[in-house]
Amino acid sequence: MKHVILPFTLLLTVFALAGCDQKQKTEETAEAPEAAVEAMEQAVSDAAPAEQEKPSMVFSQTKSMTAKVVEVDQESRVVTLEGENGNLVTFVASEDVRNLAQVEAGDLLTIEAVENVVIELVDGEGMEAGVGEVVASARAEEGEKPGAAMMSKSVEVFMVEEINLENNTYKLKNVDGMVEEFVARNPENLKLGKVGDSVVVTVTEALAIAVTELPQE
Repeated sequence: MKHVILPFTLLLTVFALAGCDQKQKTEETAEAPEAAVEAMEQAVSDAAPAEQEKPSMVFSQTKSMTAKVVEVDQESRVVTLEGENGNLVTFVASEDVRNLAQVEAGDLLTIEAVENVVIELVDGEGMEAGVGEVVASARAEEGEKPGAAMMSKSVEVFMVEEINLENNTYKLKNVDGMVEEFVARNPENLKLGKVGDSVVVTVTEALAIAVTELPQE
């Protein structure tokens, strides 16, 4: 499962689609994945105290960017933005985008994306390979300037199938039963694990988009 912070052009596409009402769909489908995520997190919490010395890693990154609205054609719904480097991006806002009428030339589009990845090696007793994800979103009310917020959290559990200290490699099994071999970055970490342990990868991603009036100088 590969998670990457969205590039600027794709974020603009997200902005164009931000008016789509995803909240209802999320509420209808998130219950089962959310329960799976909570169950996995509880299993990790229960397993962690038994093996305090097992390694873990945390990766975080935040990206923010702004763009100025150069032109908005309300009839054709064509929007032109100027990025921080002066580059111009033009796109057509879909009919699902509400509140476009509140967008004016000179407004400021602000986008912030956050990604946090936690990788933990825990005792695998009572655990099995699995995956779960929950997604939530919200958007601005009608009559306000466009804005949206989205967050997703996924938990994926891999089972340790083999550890080879001599070759500095280990094998993990995913939820589909596929086994893949990896090379350890830190050979000392292999000594802290054993066959039957679990590698838990938790990825949290958040994206916030807002259109505001450009502050008067």
